[in-house]
Amino acid sequence: MPSAPERSPRTLVIVAPYFPPRSGGLERYAFEMGVALRQAGWRVVVVTSGEAYSKVDEDSMTVYRLPYQWKISNTPFSFRWFRDVRRILKDERPDVVNVHTPVPGIGDIAAFLSRVPLIVTYHAGSMRKGTWMDVFVAFYELFVLPYMLRKAVWIVSASEAVRNSFLKTYAHKSSTLPPGVDSHAFHPAPTLKSESRLLFVSAQLSRAYAHKGLSHVLAALTKLHARGVRASLDIVGDGDMREAYLAEVRKSHLEEYVRFHGELAGEALARAYRSASVFVLPTSNDSYPVAILEALVSGLPVISTRVGDIPHMVEDGKSGFFIPTGDASALAEKIEILMTDPVLRDAMGRAARTRAASDFNWADRARAMDAILQKTLARQIVHICGYYPPHIGGIERVVSTAVKMLGERGWNVHVITSGGPHNVHEGSVTVTRLASFEFAHTPIAPTLLFHLLSLPQQSIIHLHLAQAFWPEMVRLAAWLRGFPYIVHYHLEVEPSGLFGPLFTVYKRMTWGPLLRGATRVITCSEAQKEWIVSRYCVSASRVQTIPNAVDEAFFAEAHDARHEVVRLLSIGRLTNQKRVDRTIRACALLTVPYHLTIAGDGEDRATLEALAQKAGVAATFVGAVDDARMRELHRTHDVFLMSSAHEGGTPLTVLEACAGGLPVIALDAPGVRELVASVGIVVAPDDAQFAAEIERVYHDGTLYRTLSHKSITHARLHTKERHADSLSLVYTAI
Repeated sequence: MPSAPERSPRTLVIVAPYFPPRSGGLERYAFEMGVALRQAGWRVVVVTSGEAYSKVDEDSMTVYRLPYQWKISNTPFSFRWFRDVRRILKDERPDVVNVHTPVPGIGDIAAFLSRVPLIVTYHAGSMRKGTWMDVFVAFYELFVLPYMLRKAVWIVSASEAVRNSFLKTYAHKSSTLPPGVDSHAFHPAPTLKSESRLLFVSAQLSRAYAHKGLSHVLAALTKLHARGVRASLDIVGDGDMREAYLAEVRKSHLEEYVRFHGELAGEALARAYRSASVFVLPTSNDSYPVAILEALVSGLPVISTRVGDIPHMVEDGKSGFFIPTGDASALAEKIEILMTDPVLRDAMGRAARTRAASDFNWADRARAMDAILQKTLARQIVHICGYYPPHIGGIERVVSTAVKMLGERGWNVHVITSGGPHNVHEGSVTVTRLASFEFAHTPIAPTLLFHLLSLPQQSIIHLHLAQAFWPEMVRLAAWLRGFPYIVHYHLEVEPSGLFGPLFTVYKRMTWGPLLRGATRVITCSEAQKEWIVSRYCVSASRVQTIPNAVDEAFFAEAHDARHEVVRLLSIGRLTNQKRVDRTIRACALLTVPYHLTIAGDGEDRATLEALAQKAGVAATFVGAVDDARMRELHRTHDVFLMSSAHEGGTPLTVLEACAGGLPVIALDAPGVRELVASVGIVVAPDDAQFAAEIERVYHDGTLYRTLSHKSITHARLHTKERHADSLSLVYTAI
């Protein structure tokens, strides 16, 4: 069974604002993931900021450090990065770029310059902190950041809380992959510590990190000393707020009990955890603090807040305690409980270590990231169709069934259609519905070209040809970006409505160049292939016939007997091309008891209803029906009638009726003849002959049963599995 081709490991460029030895959760995440992916076979290149330019090999990774011209708050920046990043991407030739953010600057530049699939790893929520800087942050989050997030093929959120809030617009192309922790580097002290030592760790002691809550820790320590609990505090981190925190320590006369260690990394940081008794982080704005993971796996009880994903990390009362944000008194109370009860402290520490070592390891995280990268490298198959379910129609159902099967086989499938704007993730298939309006039965999506131009370079566009506008946008995008495109020619669309004559002229002028420029053209029947080759001068070697497929849900038992009043069924759009008027006129000539059900809708419905009433035909118009209702109609009716003037392919409604065991009587027309001739009855387009064949099936029970069994047998040749097999072979060949 053909499936998505396997991909060999390639080059990954990781772009991060900072990188170790600089400490911080984002930095450690990028480093650990890079090391793990390198061990998995990837060639890893890191681009980050630095005091001076350097290119070195660190832990089997190539690390570029680019100097910055200035730094505002925690954000380094340099205009020279545009030149430097462009050069690095050209020299390293990555297959995937992975930007770690939300720090503005180098990641945005890399995203803008990248011409390969982009994955964004997002580590926090909004950067707004309630200061004057929020004006600039708001501008960035509203106008700059969305470009990178829209361009990303996939977004990895370090926190489920952030994914469900700040990143909820991109839920259709995102997943959560929290940080892990190295349980070998971070481990508990060999013996239980009797000393009452608190530990606070932050990437920085700066205004940008004031939300970590160090001021509340110092206030709680003051309260503890006032109650006679002589706990000490070790502070890891450095920044522009260090002197202010030192002033708080002096004011509270805690100099003897508080130690500032500056930035620590590696074994020095691990020793700090092993030397502590309790870890405290009363943060008011966080997503998934790596420091908490390191504390847990080091066997420390954790006191923190119910912010971000922290409730998923710490088990209240088992591996630590939660307190309200900004409540120094509650913090002091929980610290005192742990400091005065070494047995409880030891039990919580062991529980913390056990869970962290098993549930938060980097090996599992790296395997998940590798799977995301491998899927990203698979060529994206982008199906373009004007309409898509729940919009009802044969083409829509063919596309929906095909993309689901392809997604299940590992293909990276994306559908772009009308009816939005919004995105949904249907199983393994991403569906982008664009804002649109309808003109002359054609959905017009003004942003279609923009979305096509934003597709990854390795995309294959699969256009389902049915309406105007969409083919022109595909052809233009393919010309501008060099995309290969496939044209799926489902049927020869006939003109209808006020602008029908214009559509005929439009097809004559545009469809020939479109089809001749396609990498492949897919038709639904050999007759249709011959028509395409002859009509539009397309090379026969580039045209492949892949009949439509019927879903397994439509298959039923054969019909062994009809109803006394034979129940006739017609399904399809009520347009001039379907010629349902022929079915109505034939039924008017019947001499046997019958009832005709007509399912479908369209601009000719009122005219057809009037015709049925005038001709005295016993007919019920039930309107458009979904798949479930269609299967019910198959089950409760006896014979399927098809009177189209032209189909061109393998009509899905006929295949589904065959799967339901209905004998098929159809008027002779291109596309219908090829499908029905060997299993049903094909009639010349004459009302009297059409009626005569209906009566023959009514009177001949043996013929009725034979046709029912033939219908099911033939439908088995058109399963969705075979359809997906054929499409997979086309994609693989491209």
